[in-house]
Amino acid sequence: MLRLSVWSESPCTFKSAYTTCPICRYYDDMETILVIDDEPSFRQLLRRTLQAKGFCVLEAANCQEAILAATGQTPDLIVCDVEMPDGTGHDVFEALKGNPATSTMPFIFMTGGNDPNELRRSMEQGADDFLMKPFPTESLVAAVEARLRRGALLRSQAEQTEKRLQAIVEANPNLVAMADINTRQILYLNRAGWEMLQLGATEKISGLRLDDIQPAAAMTHMTGEIIPTAMEKGAWCGEAALLTRSKVEIPVFQVVVAHKAPNGLVEFLSINARDLTGRKQVERERHQMELQLRQAQKLESIGQLAAGIAHEINTPTQFIGDNLRFLQDVFKDLLGLLRQFNQLLEAAQGRSFAQGLAEEIEKTIQTINLADLEKEIPQSITQALSGVQRVAKIVQAMKDFSHPGTESKIPVDLNRAIESTLTVCRNEWKYVADLQTDFDPSLPLVSCLPGEFNQAILNIVVNAAHAISDKVGGQGKGVIGVTTRRHSDGVEIRISDSGTGIPEAARGRIFDPFFTTKEVGKGTGQGLAIARSVVVDKHCGEISFETEMGRGTTFVIRLPQSEGKNGHVAATP
Repeated sequence: MLRLSVWSESPCTFKSAYTTCPICRYYDDMETILVIDDEPSFRQLLRRTLQAKGFCVLEAANCQEAILAATGQTPDLIVCDVEMPDGTGHDVFEALKGNPATSTMPFIFMTGGNDPNELRRSMEQGADDFLMKPFPTESLVAAVEARLRRGALLRSQAEQTEKRLQAIVEANPNLVAMADINTRQILYLNRAGWEMLQLGATEKISGLRLDDIQPAAAMTHMTGEIIPTAMEKGAWCGEAALLTRSKVEIPVFQVVVAHKAPNGLVEFLSINARDLTGRKQVERERHQMELQLRQAQKLESIGQLAAGIAHEINTPTQFIGDNLRFLQDVFKDLLGLLRQFNQLLEAAQGRSFAQGLAEEIEKTIQTINLADLEKEIPQSITQALSGVQRVAKIVQAMKDFSHPGTESKIPVDLNRAIESTLTVCRNEWKYVADLQTDFDPSLPLVSCLPGEFNQAILNIVVNAAHAISDKVGGQGKGVIGVTTRRHSDGVEIRISDSGTGIPEAARGRIFDPFFTTKEVGKGTGQGLAIARSVVVDKHCGEISFETEMGRGTTFVIRLPQSEGKNGHVAATP
């Protein structure tokens, strides 16, 4: 039976087996010591000694009583004999350390045995001190007071640490909250969270649940994925949304942690949420700026190509005009001949044949060289039609190249897109290089942004033409090759040139914005940077290059057939 023993000098004179002494409870500053020993006389000695020092003393004669006393009264310190009738002090120690309510109680072992390993075992087990019987009562008092002072210091430090942590959490600009894992009730919300959710000063947190601070879709995500993931892996992080008291959704990046007890069961959830409203606004502004910059780049490219495109259109337009003027002049001669034939027909119908008319017709035939006209007129018509087709092709290519930007990707015939771009920039390369194309006719449609893809191809082809121009210096021509092939689950585009190659010192920087190896005024350093951004960032593809000084460079673009997750930039010297 559990015994609560006091000495007459102590304020406590309660002599009952109740688990709680009302006198000790009244004197809140009295510290309670649980003495566990199967010898009544020894317990009495320890009791009187400790009571003389102002301690409230609980007694237990065996392991079972000791465990009941410790869990029911929660003493401030335990003094326990090793050898007990129904077990050992180690059994009591293990039982109490396994209980969160008693796991931090200071524990002093005492023994009258001669086993030299007992001290080592007790210390390894985690005991705070060890006394060998017989020992002076002063040693017991000194050990008890030392452990209590240490415990008080640790509690004071813990309280101070808790206050500091509380101050840190309260000063955190992010929302910090705790929620019950079962009821979803909010247990704690810091000042920043209170302000973020626009809660009133008079509102009480006791009535707040996770459902109240999240939109319906976000709550479904919370219960369906976030909480299960946190329980399984310990934490979940990602973008979500919170709901203010005025029903305004706030985009947040939040970390949800499942905090577990020693038995492995989740006790509560902690939520740390950072407001992304400002960042989202910046992202929208940056996206709008990127759209404007891409449009400006496209207009700049069109402006730079305008003279070449005008020249490309002017050539077929000129021979179309020449052929039409030729046909106009010839038509006048043929019309005169037709009138003469008409007169001859009328004379024949009147049965009067004029010899001079026949001679005149023969003379006209010789003058207009009718035999040559029979060959030249069809050729002129063919050339005119060819010119019209060439102009139409250039116009269509320009239309394709200038495809208005779209927010979402669409299926695109890359062969046609590349061919249109090559046509648009023909004047950039035709004087310095011959073009060799090898398009795979079985190439699948690829999901992409057509306008931006065309811009990337244009930048690389123009860059190839400049590289060849630097090498040939107006003496002869180089070669630009463009091939398309299937590759894995996407396509591969290779654009090669027989130019100068890329210097080794520049190979690590050619995709950097504003980096150029050209002379001042001849390059902005944006072409390859934009190509890299389009391929990697916009289309989740890969761009790399193979180069050899004096032999040329090949740019390799790989695009997934459908949108992927990651892009990659690589260089192969």
